[in-house]
Amino acid sequence: MALWSLPDTVRAAIVAFTVVTGAAGVAGVASVSAQESTPAVECVAPDLPPGTPSAMPEEGGPPPAAEGEGTPEGGAETHDMTVMEDAAPEAVDEGVAADDATAGTAIAAVENFAGCITGGDAEGVAALVTTNYLLAQTGSENPYDLVAGFQFAPVTIESAGDVRTHEDGRVSVDVQYSGFYAPGSLLHERWFLVDDGGVLKVDETVGMLYPADQVAQAELVDYGFVLSQSTFVAGQSIAFELTNTGTEPHEMAIAQLPEGGTIEQAFSGEIPFEEINFVGVGFADPGQTGYLATVGLEPGSYTIVCFIPSPDGAPHFAKGMVGEFTVE
Repeated sequence: MALWSLPDTVRAAIVAFTVVTGAAGVAGVASVSAQESTPAVECVAPDLPPGTPSAMPEEGGPPPAAEGEGTPEGGAETHDMTVMEDAAPEAVDEGVAADDATAGTAIAAVENFAGCITGGDAEGVAALVTTNYLLAQTGSENPYDLVAGFQFAPVTIESAGDVRTHEDGRVSVDVQYSGFYAPGSLLHERWFLVDDGGVLKVDETVGMLYPADQVAQAELVDYGFVLSQSTFVAGQSIAFELTNTGTEPHEMAIAQLPEGGTIEQAFSGEIPFEEINFVGVGFADPGQTGYLATVGLEPGSYTIVCFIPSPDGAPHFAKGMVGEFTVE
């Protein structure tokens, strides 16, 4: 789960759409792993140590604190976004199948983490991730920075299985889940967990292509989308593999606008948010691959758009990064 890594403007847009579309789980998704769709469980997590979010320097304000000056409790730590690219662990072995006891414990940890998200327990979520995860997603070791940015819709675990143990001591689980960005969004990831004092914590998540009924390729360029197909069959799940061949980060957000409406009208307020059906979003850095899947799309036209701002401040959609596909 990597919403924290998106720019604040993009996250705000996603949250605005998600609040409008609601937070119900999605029904009718075919499970392909070890267990059926599971309702959220009550969040169980250790307590965080006392602390506050890092102090973010204001425009024209004092420079950031020197390294080592800030502490989570004092709230003086500042973000170093340059560490985000280097925070993820090195590529690990494919692993070997875990024994039944280890698999059961790992799957229970996945369900518990999802329960913390669905229950809106931001501190619980932050207490169940490692420093490595915090750095990769927020650029900060301070768990209260994650708490401060916690804005997620409930999730439903559709399947969890193929549990593996790895040479670095971590355990991984193949997880497919729905919700999070929007009720109809589907995600497929391998979650890497690490034992921290008897508590399995999320250390890394790696995106995977969702095993959907229909799979398409989407090339993200500066500034546009190139889809391998633009027409899909209604009533079937759809997955996009997003390849960023541009020089800037890009996303592909899917929204169904009122007939004749434009994304510019939506963000100017001319089209109220409640009239927009936000479907989901996928993200990829330059040279990287991301994934986006949906289910239950009704027949009609769907807009694809990138909201990420360019270095000059203009959002990518203002530079032409808008497209469309049809479900029929």
